Amino acid sequence: MIESGLLGTAGGAIGLLLGYLLAKSVQLIGGIYLGEGIIILNFPLWLMLGALAFSFLVGTVSGILPAVQGSKMNPVDSLRFRK
Repeated sequence: MIESGLLGTAGGAIGLLLGYLLAKSVQLIGGIYLGEGIIILNFPLWLMLGALAFSFLVGTVSGILPAVQGSKMNPVDSLRFRK
């Protein structure tokens, strides 16, 4: 479960980075065509931490179902190939 939570957090961090870069490019392009100061970029710290916490939570919850199903299986059956 911790692994799935960390993978969710890594995905959230990548999403934050891409979102910041996209917003920064919109701000720069908008500044060129509309004038400086029209579009102001604002990323509060609480919003970024909340997004990372949410992605951790979603990753953890997503990892619970396979973990529960795997814990109920016989180890020999789980190693057998099934279609």
